[in-house]
Amino acid sequence: GVSWKELNEAVAKAMQNYCGEQKRDELLLSGVELLERYEKEIVPQAYASNPHELMRLLEVFDILTVAQLILQSCLARRQSCEKLEFFRTDGDGNAPAPFICIRREGDRVLTREVPLDYAGDIWENYEKHNQDYIAEKAKEAQA
Repeated sequence: GVSWKELNEAVAKAMQNYCGEQKRDELLLSGVELLERYEKEIVPQAYASNPHELMRLLEVFDILTVAQLILQSCLARRQSCEKLEFFRTDGDGNAPAPFICIRREGDRVLTREVPLDYAGDIWENYEKHNQDYIAEKAKEAQA
């Protein structure tokens, strides 16, 4: 079997090799394939000898899932963004960085771009949806 430490080290090494500072599709896709292989071949062989190791193993399963999300998100972002310290060597140049929304449906990963101001004015929406809280604070201020 495979211990949590071995699996954790393998995922970390995969992210170092395939999702470094300079990103490009070829490397990112190789990383996606490698993590999928880990999920199908190594995860079923993982073992825990005690409750402590079981907790660590569950944490590494979560790390594996997050690593897969990161790689898919990097594939979805086609342009470099200096503010995010995200650099593509094969991208569409520098452009305003929208939010990237990602979800999985079965075996497919679906992504979409959302403009940074998709929620509208923050203060206006806060006040609209928090009238009870605002009224309570006003009462406290008067007392």
